[in-house]
Amino acid sequence: MKSGILILTIILVSSFITFSNSQALSTSEQICLTSLTDKISKYKDPNTWCSSFTCSQTPGSSTSYIETLKIENTNGATSTLYYSDFSCFSNLLTLDITHYTLNSTLFFGNITSRGLAKNIILNQTFNLDFPILVNAPTTSLKYILANTGNTVGSFSASSIGNLKSLIFISGISPIPSAMTLPSLNNDLGTYGKIQLDTLQLITRQVPYLNNITITDLYLNLEPNIIDTDNFSSFTKVRNFTLVVDTDQQVINFPDFFRLGNSIVYADLKTKLATPSSIIDITRSSNLKSLKFTQINTGTISSSFAYPFPNGFPLTLPSSIEYLFMPNTNINLPQLNILPKLAYVDFHANSITSFPGKIGSSLTYLDLSENGLNGQIPSLFCNMLLDVSSNNVSGFLPECFQCYYNSQASLRSRLNGNSYLNVSGPCTLGAIPNFSLDTVSKTFRLWGLNLGYEYPLTTSNVTFINMSIPNSEFYGTYNDAITSSTIVFSFMDTNYPLALTPKTPYIINIYSNGISTYTFNGIYFSYNKSDISITIGGFPCQIGTALFSSIVCIASPLQDGSELEVNFKVGDFPPLQVSVIQGATFNNVTMCTHSCNFGLCSTVGKVGKCICKPLYGGNDCSVSNQCASPCLNGGSCDYFYGSCNCSSSWSGSDCSTPYLPCTDGCVNGLCNTLVGKCNCSPGWLGTTCEEVSFNCPKNCSFSTGGGICNRTIGECKCNSNYQSNDCSIPYTECNNNCNVISNVGNKCNNQTGVCSCSTDWQGSSCEAPSHYISSIQPTTTNGGVVLIYGWFGGSNYHTGLVVTIGSLECKVNSIDESLINCTIGSGSGTKSVTVLENGYTYTGKDIFHYTDITYKCPNDCSGHGNCNKLVGQCKCFGGWGGFDCNAKNMVQSSSTTTTTTTTTTTTTATATTTSDNSTPEPTQVPIIIPETITTVNTTIGSALINNEKTSYEIKISTLVELDFNGAPVKSISLQEKWVVERLTENNTYIFKQTLNGTNCTITYSIEEVKVTRDYNFAGLDLTLDAGGIKISVNIENYQYLNSLNTLQLQIESLTGTTKDQSDVNDECNQANLSVDTNEMDKDQLLNYITISKDQKILYGRFINRVISDTRPTFITTSVVSNNGNSVILGLNLPHCIDSCLIDPDFSVLVSSSYKTCSNSEDSGRPAWLLPVVIVVPCVAVASIIIISTVIYRKNRMAILVAKNKYSFSLRKLSKKN
Repeated sequence: MKSGILILTIILVSSFITFSNSQALSTSEQICLTSLTDKISKYKDPNTWCSSFTCSQTPGSSTSYIETLKIENTNGATSTLYYSDFSCFSNLLTLDITHYTLNSTLFFGNITSRGLAKNIILNQTFNLDFPILVNAPTTSLKYILANTGNTVGSFSASSIGNLKSLIFISGISPIPSAMTLPSLNNDLGTYGKIQLDTLQLITRQVPYLNNITITDLYLNLEPNIIDTDNFSSFTKVRNFTLVVDTDQQVINFPDFFRLGNSIVYADLKTKLATPSSIIDITRSSNLKSLKFTQINTGTISSSFAYPFPNGFPLTLPSSIEYLFMPNTNINLPQLNILPKLAYVDFHANSITSFPGKIGSSLTYLDLSENGLNGQIPSLFCNMLLDVSSNNVSGFLPECFQCYYNSQASLRSRLNGNSYLNVSGPCTLGAIPNFSLDTVSKTFRLWGLNLGYEYPLTTSNVTFINMSIPNSEFYGTYNDAITSSTIVFSFMDTNYPLALTPKTPYIINIYSNGISTYTFNGIYFSYNKSDISITIGGFPCQIGTALFSSIVCIASPLQDGSELEVNFKVGDFPPLQVSVIQGATFNNVTMCTHSCNFGLCSTVGKVGKCICKPLYGGNDCSVSNQCASPCLNGGSCDYFYGSCNCSSSWSGSDCSTPYLPCTDGCVNGLCNTLVGKCNCSPGWLGTTCEEVSFNCPKNCSFSTGGGICNRTIGECKCNSNYQSNDCSIPYTECNNNCNVISNVGNKCNNQTGVCSCSTDWQGSSCEAPSHYISSIQPTTTNGGVVLIYGWFGGSNYHTGLVVTIGSLECKVNSIDESLINCTIGSGSGTKSVTVLENGYTYTGKDIFHYTDITYKCPNDCSGHGNCNKLVGQCKCFGGWGGFDCNAKNMVQSSSTTTTTTTTTTTTTATATTTSDNSTPEPTQVPIIIPETITTVNTTIGSALINNEKTSYEIKISTLVELDFNGAPVKSISLQEKWVVERLTENNTYIFKQTLNGTNCTITYSIEEVKVTRDYNFAGLDLTLDAGGIKISVNIENYQYLNSLNTLQLQIESLTGTTKDQSDVNDECNQANLSVDTNEMDKDQLLNYITISKDQKILYGRFINRVISDTRPTFITTSVVSNNGNSVILGLNLPHCIDSCLIDPDFSVLVSSSYKTCSNSEDSGRPAWLLPVVIVVPCVAVASIIIISTVIYRKNRMAILVAKNKYSFSLRKLSKKN
């Protein structure tokens, strides 16, 4: 009867699992999948569907559908696949089939059939053919060919239909000569047209491409090649790559280059025939890049040079920018007639002399490994010239010599020339200029003699381009630059430059007393041609020009006279100063304005204008004649050009009478110039009789805060102040705290300091506060790594560098939530660092190279088989434990004993032996101590009692950690649970809400009734009956900072019950110990044991977490061990939607266990009680964490003292 109940329970649980894991898929998708998986005898478990294939949810609905379906025949299935096997999937984006047999006439359907998926990949499938017509939604079709019968041969262009990408590649190499290869039959006629983004074709026949437009054509020709005349039809190809996979056949240069065509990029890897004349390809007017690689192997020799032996055989179009013809024994073309040619690679071509002329756009010329002789001409100074491994001799041009010792890349391009003298003179100086674009945050550094690498600087700028070597560089700058100058190093000398245009300023002028003058100041120029100086009306010849000093030589003049100096730099207005001829030192005090018709005398303590005759005023801009006669006894002031009036008159011509205040001024004085009262403090009005109200702190008027409206006693603040007394500064924040990217960024207008939201950082919240939530690693062989998290939008990836351990992971692509990068081989656990925008994020120990196989503990002790895919033992019958070194049931010569489990008690029987060896099964049963499981509803814990030994497992604390791993918030979860309900399957449900938040935690404890298999993170594992399953669901947790993570702490307690009737424990007493010897972060499965009185608690853990539906790596730490308990911390990544972990536990009796009875036999029964703990935890939106304990491998034996208190547990009577 019990067996029947057990079978029924298993069926019910299995049905529930199938329903619960597949219910998100529509009914039609489930039926379609069931039919397909039955046919191919794979992926039959619905629980694995959305982990084996990609499932996506319909927008606005809870229904999901299969988006990517990839199947590979690894089990020798012989079924033939038809169109109907896949047409029932209505939303397929990608269909990828490998090694299956297809029905050649029915797989793609008929001419009206809808395409099976947007992207179809057929990898070495059997019985293959091309569809009659490719219909929507299929836009991409890829064949990976195999040497099988009934494969794709000739196919029609009219069948291409809806395709934008058609690819044929070979799955084997080399290709057998008898292997059938595809060939294109162009049946479009006069009016048919096709447009393809990509066509990749491996064939023996050059296709006829008339009326076919192709963006990227990759043509791989296999011997023996036919129809080469068809090259003339390639006029509508934009980018063309030709690979002729034979060294036994020579082809002519493709004809379409001579015709009007669309070609932009061409790459030819072949053996070209010697032309009979120079080939004119100037009609290829869009051609930017031409690359030719000569195949020089084989018995057939050929040279593409004309005229023989090394003439350049082509007349190139003026559009050419890049020209690559290395190792072809062809000489250079005429470089100076190609206006856009920027990059030329002709290394290893037996060239013996330098070109006499070059084009103005040429910035890179590779002539390495030739036979160059003679001295390097200076006309190559403004390019990257590679002449390594030649016979160059003589001195280097000074432009190269000045940087030879300081720039390694320059030396490498000159190495290998035995007779080259690299110790020549350097008399040049750098002449840099700098301009800044504050809108685009870019800068331009240009001038003369600036070098061939990016110059060194301590400023926060990033170089992005060397547009003209030795002459022009571009880069970006950081808003945080506050200095008015920026410094670059050229030839080991620092050169300061103005960050933004600044008017030159003269501090003093030195002279030798005769004719040499040195002007000291700031914001000058290094360029002599920008500077013009006259002294006493005569030019002063510029000798040296620096940022803060200029030396010039003038004609000797009469000593003692004050001479006018006009000093002009660039486009700035000229400065007017003066010097005393013959004086060796002239301190300059600049005039505050220009002296229009006068001299700025700067030799005194105050610079002032001395006006010429007939002019006056502070700037000598007005005539000293009064504009009109001064009336009523007034007189003209000829210096100022204004009238001085008598006491009874006023005005510019003294025509305005003196104006008294007619009504008197009661509390003030009369201003007779205007006839109005100036009131005393506290009074206002025309006669100063009205009371004036005071404002708080007089509106901080003395510091420029504001003015007081004394009629109402209120302040009117100036734009830079605020508050009722205008005493608090009003300061704008830099860049308005980048609120355009995130409205959560706030500005404190009192301090001008930004308060950034959790996803942003920096003084103006200008950079994303990036973090990592999960990583999809690569194997130990290296490869592509997918890093998920938050990295900011497309404009926020400046200076991006990804480092895993000590290796850089080369970035392939990045968006705001995903970095795709490639790393080399390695092993073990590594930290990951992401540097962008000048900020660094480091995830400690969050990456682990995926191993191909894993070891099992103790090699399963010889009592089981090792599943090396996960490192899990599959024990033989009668054996248990993580290393199969304990008995878990009674055996006889022909039967296996059973373990009987009730709701709260687990009983097992085993044989006894008289020595200390591993117990062997017999048919003599003995009594095994009962195990009682109890749920403490007050603190929400699971208690396991066996005789007087008790284990308690509980979730104690939720801790938020900052990016350094330091706790910033700790929340106790104990004794706050509210019992929600007890379900029918013996599951207790608890709930609590964290104080002051809307974060709720749901906690359940379930007794597992039947053994079942389950899948976690792609691993197939087993959950044993009689265990305890603990689940925790944390919803709506709000992080204090986006860089923070959570640590879930679990406490394991061991104690002794009050009942003293357990005789067996009296002879099995032993201290508690914890052993993590089998914890190894380089293994998928880790184990821990906790022992007390010969009762052992085994824990199994997985070094993985499913973060936001993606597997990634985690670590665990021992938080404390105080003798009464062990507290473990599960260190989780920064999950956005979910985190999932999955351990389990089992309890066994030690091999030293004894039955303390009146019998003379001393038994050591080995028995097993599985205790399964699964802890899901939902944080932020919904973080799911399944676990209570994860240990890392640290050999450790922790003796734990007896618990300070006892557990009161209900004791069941033993069965005989």
